Amino acid sequence: MDGRLARIVLCDTSEAVCDGWRRMLTSRCGDLSVSVYHGTLGALLERECGGSVAVVSPGNSFGFLGGGFDQALCQQLGGEPFETWFRAKLHERYYPVGSATAVELGGGFSCGAVRYVVHVPTMVAPCRSVYDRRRCVATGYSRVFDAMWNALVSCPADVQTLVVPGLATGYAGVPSEVACKSMVFALRVFALPAKLFSRELQNVLIMHFLGCGYGGFFGERSLRECERWGISVEALQRFDASRDSIEDILPAVELYV
Repeated sequence: MDGRLARIVLCDTSEAVCDGWRRMLTSRCGDLSVSVYHGTLGALLERECGGSVAVVSPGNSFGFLGGGFDQALCQQLGGEPFETWFRAKLHERYYPVGSATAVELGGGFSCGAVRYVVHVPTMVAPCRSVYDRRRCVATGYSRVFDAMWNALVSCPADVQTLVVPGLATGYAGVPSEVACKSMVFALRVFALPAKLFSRELQNVLIMHFLGCGYGGFFGERSLRECERWGISVEALQRFDASRDSIEDILPAVELYV
């Protein structure tokens, strides 16, 4: 696990999203503590999240903060003046869906222990749902996984707690089950202990989850690791995110408690 990140708080007002997270998670992912908070961001920040905190902004490619979780975050940090300052820090330009940009708070804007907002667009603009069940991997699983993964790997090194809402579950229209499965898979693969698992195996698990299993990237080292940790190569090769459980392709050992 990179940096000092020690805790993830998954926060949402949707009961369906919170239930989905809880069904797929345990209280720890390796050395990473993970908790689910069913409620508003404001209530969460009032009661916990000590140390250095970053909050994921999951909205649009242009940094507007006018709806859903983004709106709640904006209100916590100063309302419209904060949105203007935030977009200026993003240089008022376009950021591709799934990219992640950490903005350190300044300009007189603050909220308790929150030091960063991590801008992770899940849609270009909130004009229509992006999800198409006929293309569920490309428009759902992959979109959410990429956003979650980039939020994790782009989190500043001095952050101890990362607050993440349901990604793409609002205006983007991704079903909660799809979003939760993708977010939890990203968390669990990210938290695989580096002293036990190679980066190559992480990559193999990711490419099969995303439906892009390519034999040329599946080397002997990964084959040996799969055998060691009880990962079925056959299950990997036939894995379909829309049908199969992530437990089928994760290590068959108790690494998450």
